[in-house]
Amino acid sequence: MGSPPSPADREAAAPAFDLHLLEASDFHSFHDCYAHASGRPVRLTGQMDEWPIMRGDALTNTLAAAGSAAVDALRLSYSREGVQTSHARVRCSLEELLARSLAAPAGEEAWYLQLRGLPLHAAPADAAGAAARVAPLVRRPPAVSRAALRETNAWIGCSRTSHIHFDGLDNWLAIAYGEKEVHLYHPSQLPHLYPQLEPNERWKSAARSRLYLPPSGGDFPLLREAPFLKLTLSRGEMLYIPAGWWHEVFTPTCAIAFNFWFTPHPKSRFRATILHLHSDMFARRCIEEGKRLSTELKKTNEAQALQESACKLSEKTADAALS
Repeated sequence: MGSPPSPADREAAAPAFDLHLLEASDFHSFHDCYAHASGRPVRLTGQMDEWPIMRGDALTNTLAAAGSAAVDALRLSYSREGVQTSHARVRCSLEELLARSLAAPAGEEAWYLQLRGLPLHAAPADAAGAAARVAPLVRRPPAVSRAALRETNAWIGCSRTSHIHFDGLDNWLAIAYGEKEVHLYHPSQLPHLYPQLEPNERWKSAARSRLYLPPSGGDFPLLREAPFLKLTLSRGEMLYIPAGWWHEVFTPTCAIAFNFWFTPHPKSRFRATILHLHSDMFARRCIEEGKRLSTELKKTNEAQALQESACKLSEKTADAALS
C-alpha cells in the first residue's frame, strides 16, 4: 500500500473555496456582494459613527439607557480544558450582567445576554423593558430597507464560542464595544464541517467547534483542515455575513454588539447550506404534494366515471322513449 497523502498534498487536492473578504468604508460595493451567487462577506468601517451609542463611551451609554433593566442572562461554566459544562439562566439587571462579564472574562465562567427583538420602528407596550431601552441607541443600516429587516438583536457580555453554524437570513454584525473574533466558512464546505442532526434525524444549521478538537482532529479530521477566513471585529466595525455562510464567533472578553437579520437575495436559496437545511423539508413537501395530487386525481377519475355513467343512463332512457 502507498503512503498516506501529506498535509500539503491534501491541501492541494482540496477544492478552492472563494474565501475573499471585501474591506469597505461605504455600502456602495455591498450590493454586488449581496447579489453574488454564493454571497461575499464584507467588513465595513465608518458607518456607525452617528449611532447614539457611539457618541462617547458605548459602555457608559448602555448603562445610562438600560442599566437598571431586568434581563435573563446566561451564566456559562467551563472546565479547565475549556469545554462548556453547564449553563443557567439568571435574572439580574443589565448593570450586574456587565459588571460580572467585565470581572470574569470567558475563563471558567462567562456571563452573556441575548437580547432579541429590539423594536427599532415600533413603540413597545412595555417601554421599561431592556430591549425597548437599548433600541434607541442603534440605527438600521441604510443598505437594509425597513421592509427587508427581519430582526434586530443585542449581544452583550462574553462567551467562549457560538459554535459553527449558519443562518438562513443575511446578517450585519456591528461592534459597539470590545471585540469579537469571527471565523467564516464557505457554504460549500459541508463535508468538512460534519453538520449535525436533530434528535428526530432532521438536518439543522449547526456543526462542531474547532475549539475543542484535538491536534489530530479526532473523529473530525476534515474540520481541522477546513480553510476559513479569520478576522477580529473591533469597535465601530460591521461585518456582512451572507445567508448560508458557516461562521463561529468568539467573545473572550466583554463586548456589546448588535446584529440585523434581513431578507437575503433570491440566489441564496441555491447555496449548498440552504439546500441542505431544507432537503428533508422539501422531500416531505414533495410527498405531501404527491398525496394531494393523487387524492385530486382519484376524485377527478371518480367524477369522470360518474359523468360517463350518467351519460350512458341518459342515452338508454332516450332510446327507451323512442322505442
